[in-house]
Amino acid sequence: MFDIGWTEMLVLGVLVLLVVGPRELPNLLRTMGQYFSTFQRMAGEFRSQLHEISDEFTHTVNQQVQIENLDGTGPLSPTGEPDLFDDQSEDDIESSFIDDEYLDDEERQADNDRKKADE
Repeated sequence: MFDIGWTEMLVLGVLVLLVVGPRELPNLLRTMGQYFSTFQRMAGEFRSQLHEISDEFTHTVNQQVQIENLDGTGPLSPTGEPDLFDDQSEDDIESSFIDDEYLDDEERQADNDRKKADE
């Protein structure tokens, strides 16, 4: 994770021993262990809370989808597959992808005529 080799660890250990001293080193290591275990416990609680929220959200979404499918307002077609375009005709779908800004006058007029003919 930190890409520290054995020699770097040995140098850090010697530096800590020289700075802290042999008498206070066990207390320092014990305190660091307590902080580390507290941090792990907090991270575990956070992770479990996120998992609970995710489960609750998934359950709520699944319930909403089931309700929509039961009353016929859901996004599923009678075959049970998603109906992405609902009741749009192919021309409506195709025209929604046409950007009017790049059409010249003749193309724009032809597009409008097609729309009027469909109505």
